[in-house]
Amino acid sequence: MSNFTEFVSQLNETLSEVSRALLGGNFTDCGHVSQKSIFPIQISLTLLLGLIPVLFFLIRKSRKHIDRPAKFEFPTPEEAKPNWKGKRLIPADISQQDDPDHIYCYCPATAQYLGKFKSDSKESIDAAICRARQAQDKFYHDPDFNVKRRKVLKTLNDFIIRNQEVIARVACRDSGKTMVDASMGEIMVTLEKINWTLKNGEKALKPSSRPGPSNMLMRYKKAEVWYEPRGVVGALVSWNYPFHNILNPVIAAIFSGNGIVVKCSERVRWSSEYFISLIKTALRVCEIDDDLVQLICCWGKDGDLVSGNPGFDHLTFIGSIPVAKKVLKAASDVVTPVVVELGGKDAVIICDDYMKKKGVDAIASVVMRGTFQSAGQNCIGIERVIVAGDDEHYNELVKSSLKRWLL
Repeated sequence: MSNFTEFVSQLNETLSEVSRALLGGNFTDCGHVSQKSIFPIQISLTLLLGLIPVLFFLIRKSRKHIDRPAKFEFPTPEEAKPNWKGKRLIPADISQQDDPDHIYCYCPATAQYLGKFKSDSKESIDAAICRARQAQDKFYHDPDFNVKRRKVLKTLNDFIIRNQEVIARVACRDSGKTMVDASMGEIMVTLEKINWTLKNGEKALKPSSRPGPSNMLMRYKKAEVWYEPRGVVGALVSWNYPFHNILNPVIAAIFSGNGIVVKCSERVRWSSEYFISLIKTALRVCEIDDDLVQLICCWGKDGDLVSGNPGFDHLTFIGSIPVAKKVLKAASDVVTPVVVELGGKDAVIICDDYMKKKGVDAIASVVMRGTFQSAGQNCIGIERVIVAGDDEHYNELVKSSLKRWLL
């Protein structure tokens, strides 16, 4: 211990001498520093350089520990259990004449009754936006914002992996799709979106530079783009993928520091309630105000209460062209920016050499699967098949596809 104390004392003395020489501006005075007194400096610098990668590793490890996913459990609704026996809704319709204020939920595959929810009014929609705005302000200005936004996405990712069967059953019960379709269209794509955001989100939101003026007299100017939260965004989502279509905008909103109000389809009001509730639970266990994410649902005739609401700072819409026109018109009256996703005429192009390599029957199976995934209710489902080459391959593919379609 005495040798170490002597070493530290000598090191401090040497550093003090060098500092006095440097601060005095007389660099020639440093010549009297002996080789013996410089030796401890060399050792300390070597140790310091060796410690830098160790410290870097420890910092990265501690960050991973801080934003480690929080574990939580969420009850499975009785209606989503495999052997659930529920009464049937007759007539099977979301609107019942004797109760026009409520949205009725049922399984399209069996007509089993799932529950009913009151259609949101202007007052309840405004209140939801207000709650989201207050929570967004606290969330974005939280000193731990960068850690918490990653932690909550990791928490959701962990929960989805552990409970994917339950999530798929809830989506199936409310939309009538099969478990295979739910696994592919609800679970896999949602996990991929979370993982992509965790890996690339911070890089995508970093300030980026833009070219300055070409004029020599203005070359001193520079331009940068900084990304800041909109505030409260609204997402008007469709029914065909009830879990994915809710999680998709919620993931982006949380990571970019926005509050979000999701307007779900009346067709999947029951499952949307479950999915939003589990998101709110994930927010709470990560010490984030769960008012950051809100759910609303109203009849189509009251759609302007959402799309024409001045409380939103941005809107996204998934649906048809006729409804999109109404959304855009209402939003333009209050100057709210809108992004719409209206599907498309997705094409598969089959080249002549690929047809010969794989065979007509194998390709026909892939085409049919891509066309009728989720009973065709698929934004990227195949709607056009383009066959390159001669007519013979085209006719063979049509014949093989018709045979499968008529089974």
